[in-house]
Amino acid sequence: MVSRSLLSRIIKVTTLRLILLIGIVYVFLIWLSYKHLERNMSHMQQKGQVFRPKIKQDGSFQIYAKECQKIHYTRHNDFSQFSDSLKVKSLEPGVCHVPVQPPKPDIQMEEEWNDIGVGYPQYVYTISGWIQVIDVPNYDAKPLKVIIVPHSHQDPGWRETFDSYFNSYTRSTLDYIVKFLGENPTWKFIWSEVSYLEKWFNLPSS
Repeated sequence: MVSRSLLSRIIKVTTLRLILLIGIVYVFLIWLSYKHLERNMSHMQQKGQVFRPKIKQDGSFQIYAKECQKIHYTRHNDFSQFSDSLKVKSLEPGVCHVPVQPPKPDIQMEEEWNDIGVGYPQYVYTISGWIQVIDVPNYDAKPLKVIIVPHSHQDPGWRETFDSYFNSYTRSTLDYIVKFLGENPTWKFIWSEVSYLEKWFNLPSS
């Protein structure tokens, strides 16, 4: 007869082997699923179902989806002819008048685009996949509208106590913000330090 201790040992060894086998099968199935995903992504890329920008003569971009050719964009060696159309001709009151120097890049990305390899690194996979394919109709990219909003930067407890920093910097800053925004109702301001805002808000009104 097999002793109870020997039987228990056999059961433990068998259980460990079964767990190891299940783990190996699980990892293998995950690897197969990612290989399948990789093949699908590669096939879609070969069919042209990825975004490739096309630059028009006026300097604007047009984005193409799956119906475009594999290489479907215009190469330009020099964009200096478009620089005048990109400069700001006039500024409205309240806009920052900092002079902007036109960039002088030595690399044109539309010339480098087709030489940039996008794919899975060997044995490195992500949950969502390396290549993101977005299937949408064609559209023209509109000019970007940039809105600059001032943002507070107060450090509670940095180099000074909380109250000392508030009395030295924060209180006068908030007082001036309220005065300035009252005189300029179209302006906006973001205040992020809630602890200081609460302390300032609870001060006795002068």
